[in-house]
Amino acid sequence: MKRNEGTGVSILTYFSQIKVPLMVLLGGADVIADRPLEVIKKVFDSKASSSHYKSIIVPNADHVFNGKEKEFVQEIKQWLETQVSL
Repeated sequence: MKRNEGTGVSILTYFSQIKVPLMVLLGGADVIADRPLEVIKKVFDSKASSSHYKSIIVPNADHVFNGKEKEFVQEIKQWLETQVSL
């Protein structure tokens, strides 16, 4: 995993400190990813410490969700609805 150039600390160290509700969306066809998306998702899942965390791989979506905007928005909407009831 990448490190903060100024501190040398893994970016996952910062990620694991996030306590507010957190959602990670990954495009299933992201060609920018440096490893399989399932591996990236598992790493995020293992480091998340927010009690209101969710991660999703949107099938066939690229890095910016081109052509999958409806699915992207729907996932966010559903997640936000669960957060409103907190």
